[in-house]
Amino acid sequence: MPRLDPMPDTCRTAADVRAASRAVFERRRAAYEKLAAAPRAELELLAERPAVKPPPPWRPICSEVSRQLGIPSDWLKKGTESRGMPTTAYRQLAMALMCRLTKLSLNTIARLFDINDHSTVIHARNAMQPILDAAGLTEADSVPVWVEATLPLLFVHLAAYRAKNRAHGAAMHGANGKFAHICGRSKTANGRR
Repeated sequence: MPRLDPMPDTCRTAADVRAASRAVFERRRAAYEKLAAAPRAELELLAERPAVKPPPPWRPICSEVSRQLGIPSDWLKKGTESRGMPTTAYRQLAMALMCRLTKLSLNTIARLFDINDHSTVIHARNAMQPILDAAGLTEADSVPVWVEATLPLLFVHLAAYRAKNRAHGAAMHGANGKFAHICGRSKTANGRR
């Protein structure tokens, strides 16, 4: 329903109301004539242009991370068979990039990665915060630049994590085996007690 312009306060008689209505009509007719005088080709181009829907803001991040790592993008989801430290770290990087570069909520990001709880996204954001800060980029930089700058830092982080766990495991298990402290046994030279 078209909006009706209010009558001015100066309208006291029927003739005043008709004059005000006539003025509104003349203003609208002038606007329509101005629109009709616009070049037809310009209007047709606007009408023919298809509406291009931009991709969701999270899709370029997942596809770029998987492209630069050379892994399928399905591996970044939680429910896949390819679990373990490298895949978990890649998933955490993708989640942290989504937190930094998009305005998606933590629950939405968790659902995109088939995760039930947003606390996993919070952990990923906090774990990858030093890597994202060390990249020295801003939110205005493109997604491929972010991924290209953060992946080498992630690989250094993974190498340090593995070295720490290797040293910790050797100190914990020693030469007697993984479960020797539980069973109370020690191995002899030939592996028997």
